[in-house]
Amino acid sequence: MNDQRSTSRSKPLSVADAMQGPTTAPPDLNEVDLQYSTVRYGRPAQDSAEETESVETQVQLSQVLDAATQVSICVTDMNGIITLFNSGAEQMLGYRATEMVGKRTPAIMHLASEVERRGKELSREFGRDICGFEVFVAYAKAGKFERREWTYVRKDGQRFTVNLVVTAVRNAAGGITGFLGVAEDISERKRSEQALRKSEERFDLAVAGSNDGIWDWDVRTNEVYYAPRFKELLGFRDDEFDNKFAAFETALHPDDRQRTLEQVQRHLKEREPYDVEYRLLTKCGEYRWFRARGQAIWDETGQAIRMAGSLTDITESKRTGVALEQNAAEIQRAYETLRVAEAEARKAVDERDQFLAMLSHELRNPLSAIRNGMGVLGHVHADQDAIEHARKAIQRQVHHMSCLLDDLLDVARVTQGKIGFRPRPLDLNELMLESAEAIQPIMDARGHEFSILPDPESVAVEGDPTRLLQIIENLLTNAAKYTPHGGKIAAVLEKQGDFCELCVRDNGRGIDPDLLEEIFNMFFQSNHALDRSEGGMGVGLTLVRALVEMHGGTISAKSDGLGKGSRFVVRLPLTDSPASPSDKGIAAETGGTARVVLIEDNQDSREMLQTLLRLDGHQVESVEDGQKGLDTILQQRPDIAVIDIGLPIMDGYEVARRVRKHFSKSEVLLVALTGYGQEQDQEAAYQAGFDEHLVKPVNLEKLKLLLQQPRKPR
Repeated sequence: MNDQRSTSRSKPLSVADAMQGPTTAPPDLNEVDLQYSTVRYGRPAQDSAEETESVETQVQLSQVLDAATQVSICVTDMNGIITLFNSGAEQMLGYRATEMVGKRTPAIMHLASEVERRGKELSREFGRDICGFEVFVAYAKAGKFERREWTYVRKDGQRFTVNLVVTAVRNAAGGITGFLGVAEDISERKRSEQALRKSEERFDLAVAGSNDGIWDWDVRTNEVYYAPRFKELLGFRDDEFDNKFAAFETALHPDDRQRTLEQVQRHLKEREPYDVEYRLLTKCGEYRWFRARGQAIWDETGQAIRMAGSLTDITESKRTGVALEQNAAEIQRAYETLRVAEAEARKAVDERDQFLAMLSHELRNPLSAIRNGMGVLGHVHADQDAIEHARKAIQRQVHHMSCLLDDLLDVARVTQGKIGFRPRPLDLNELMLESAEAIQPIMDARGHEFSILPDPESVAVEGDPTRLLQIIENLLTNAAKYTPHGGKIAAVLEKQGDFCELCVRDNGRGIDPDLLEEIFNMFFQSNHALDRSEGGMGVGLTLVRALVEMHGGTISAKSDGLGKGSRFVVRLPLTDSPASPSDKGIAAETGGTARVVLIEDNQDSREMLQTLLRLDGHQVESVEDGQKGLDTILQQRPDIAVIDIGLPIMDGYEVARRVRKHFSKSEVLLVALTGYGQEQDQEAAYQAGFDEHLVKPVNLEKLKLLLQQPRKPR
């Protein structure tokens, strides 16, 4: 038995050779009972029974170790000589046990560089030189347990990673007789871990690149993992934002909270997609816009147990979106404005064409009458009645053309805000009577019954007499034109509290009720006036409304329909200031013959005006250019000088400036005569030294009033 035990000790044990019985399942490395690695050798035999038991134990142990085909098990002696090499080691390393038993392990299955590196680490740890085989067993000798990753080298040179556990093999007395090395191939796990790491790195890189914040919510505990980037998006450090769902709820904007939480519940319960935008409060106290997307996980009962997702800051895109919406709205408004402007432009072109047609008509009619009248005046057989009739017709048509031009110029001035306006206290009764007197010839010519009903008391208003006369005369002229021959027209003035009302009514053609507002628009013409027999360019009422509004009043048109007449009501505020007498009254008290210098380069205009003034008894000297005119004024010192502006050699402004160096207003009255009637033209004339500004064709009545002004005795 002793010889047999000696033989068994002197010959290395091959597990493959010893494996005769049935194999068992490989043991779990984490649960290997180290008592199996305590292989006892050299124990003295007590008797044959004990020896038999020992051999049987060794056989059983060999069978167990050999059955562990998924792990490599090697046993060495104290010097590292392999004494046991199981079938798992054979499969793992590609060697047969017969090739390995009796060999030294490090040189065969390990990388020298790894062994050397680990030896240096252990040398520093233990304070002595450790190398070679001792690198693997230093911990086991010290009674310590060590599990460590090593690189194994297969017989074919292939390398792979193992988890190696080395423990001491002890005899019955507890002495170390060798070492047991159990290795598990973890190369597949390492590859999986590496793949996982790469996947995580890619995920982390993608998340970092997307600038998103990740969150992971445990629905059952309400614990939430907020990634550092999530908190960073809100301006917090990792330790400043509580990992609770309540922290998220608190940060939600009050206007977004209910909507967002309802969306979360719909996702958890109804599995609707979770993609929502909301505002969160940041550390600095401002709300920023975020987009959250997430996905829940449900258990086998359908209960949500977990939900994870991402958070993206969309504040800038929101602002950009708002800006784009604003830009789109502005573009839409601009488009609408352009569309309206285009429509208005088309309308303006149509109105312009209509206006030019009307202007041509309105100018040709009086010119035709004037030409025919001139023919009558020059006819050899014309008697006195025919001549008088022609003279009155010419006078009416000239007045009509003058009014047309005045209206056009005044409308232009009103449009530009440059119309002259010199208000003072006036009695509107007097102005109404004066207008009625001026318009009476038109009423008589059309056979109208015309009545004037002034207020019994003085009606004091603050106004410009010229503009108020325009208002009244325009309304009366319209009534006369649009009332058939033999109609009834009345002008009524009465006080109404703090206002007065001037009503001009007629029994003429009337107005379509749908057009009562439009008739005050520029160039408006009613459809029934296609025959153009009444005349007019559709600017009169536009001008009237503008002038009324300049006086702080209102104007309205009323009619019961076509054929039922019309009423125009002007409402003006009264004033407490006493009314001053009208200019007409003052002029009527003056008279006499005036000495006049007329400077006009147009020969026909100069000679005709000179003749008219001489017929009225005035002394007139006329010249054709500015220099001669200045010389004549300085030599004769007339009462009045009527000066055209557009003169050769020296213009009218310069003439006036030089005259004023010698004569004051009380000595010589300077009257500008020009075809330019804008507000700036009047101002330029006054600045040059003119006292009055008359627009061609000259208003003879106004000129006569100027000639009748009191003059300083010489």
